[in-house]
Amino acid sequence: MPGKKPTRAVEEVAGDCYEAFGTQGVCVLSEVLASALQQMKQDNVRQEQRQDHDGQLVHIFVDNSNIVYQRNLDIPKLVEFVEGGRTIKERQVIGSSRGLKPWEQKWKNAEYTVLREEGRGKEQFVDECLHSQIWRVASKVFFPSRVLAVLTGDGNDNNGRGSFPECIAAALRNGWFVEVYSWKEKAHHVYKDKSFIEPQHTGRFSLKYLDCM
Repeated sequence: MPGKKPTRAVEEVAGDCYEAFGTQGVCVLSEVLASALQQMKQDNVRQEQRQDHDGQLVHIFVDNSNIVYQRNLDIPKLVEFVEGGRTIKERQVIGSSRGLKPWEQKWKNAEYTVLREEGRGKEQFVDECLHSQIWRVASKVFFPSRVLAVLTGDGNDNNGRGSFPECIAAALRNGWFVEVYSWKEKAHHVYKDKSFIEPQHTGRFSLKYLDCM
């Protein structure tokens, strides 16, 4: 059957490597194949982004503290993963002055507008600032529909105050496509719950893991 050919091909190459170089050769081959498969996965994600929302304008909002907690985060790589060659209408990063300090210039180099929540120092106020920026666009209706990309794993209800899930729900009701980008370990369970999305909005919401970039 056609589906078995790649398996046989890999087995034959592995056998040749073993005969020529022993166990070390097979290990090297495994590493090469793993790297190639990871690259194919990344390329497929980017291609899906371009195909799903080809020609639509994208608005990007970044919750800095929730995304850059990894010290060695590659900002250009993250930007490439999220933007996927699409047309970007706006790019915003919001965080506290202290949290943004090591990252601000890197975001600016990637053409992101950096908004600092000064003085008060509590993450609550940073989130409220970000919510208001998202509401600014999510409350509008555009034809054709636009894409809202939110980089955060925060899904808390904030005890009745504004929240990311509320902003996302509002955007979906107004015809937006919504993409939430998060690290797997930081993604709130609400984004994984199918009941979070109303039936009429199925296909307009997606959760994408930054671990795949």
